[in-house]
Amino acid sequence: MPKGILINQQIPPAEYRSPVDFTVTYTSEFILTLAGLSITITNSAQLVYVKRVNRRQGLSSIFINGINGITLTWDSTNSRIQIHGLTAGEGCSSDDVFEIGINEQQKGFGGSGSGMDVTNLNSDHDHFIDPVPLVSASDIGAVNDTWKDQGAEIDCRSYKTLVLWVVFTVNDSTGNQLQVLQKHESAGADEYVEELASDYQKVIGDASIKIKYTFELDNSISFVQIQTKATLIGATEGTVTINYTLGY
Repeated sequence: MPKGILINQQIPPAEYRSPVDFTVTYTSEFILTLAGLSITITNSAQLVYVKRVNRRQGLSSIFINGINGITLTWDSTNSRIQIHGLTAGEGCSSDDVFEIGINEQQKGFGGSGSGMDVTNLNSDHDHFIDPVPLVSASDIGAVNDTWKDQGAEIDCRSYKTLVLWVVFTVNDSTGNQLQVLQKHESAGADEYVEELASDYQKVIGDASIKIKYTFELDNSISFVQIQTKATLIGATEGTVTINYTLGY
């Protein structure tokens, strides 16, 4: 009996299989080329089996790595599997279709079961973005007691916390304030406030200061616009430099 043609041999389990997870093409009698792999093969021991079905002859063979004298090896440079332990005429042909089994990290699926779920294991780091500059030495207002937009709106979707790092140079401005307005769509004309002024407005004061403001977003705020104003601009207007960070 040719090697690989196994009677009553159960195919061992494999986490990833062609043609569902990747594709296989015939290269030569003992070499098959893989494409569309979403996994990394680092060791030939991950290769479980090669099943070939000859469409013309209706014959099939299963080559299991480490069984019946068969060894499967991986060529990472060319994305190829080579079958060892066969003689001429026992291997694959250009008329064959293939199923190949490979073991790697176990798959996970979302609630719908319709897509692969990729879990980030370094969640604490990736759930926080480094500071992003918003404005630098920007005038706190254009006219007395009138709010001025500071920088572009901030995309807060999927985040829970917005932190503003504010450097205020008072100069002659007084009655200085900062507020965060909310939008439910990008570049939307409608801007919303929280129910309590204390939740969206902050008093900077009349002295130069470096101060951190934290706003809780609870995943319900899509976009925000930062504004500042001074009750009295003064001869030399105050300025603000703002950086922001977002966190889950």
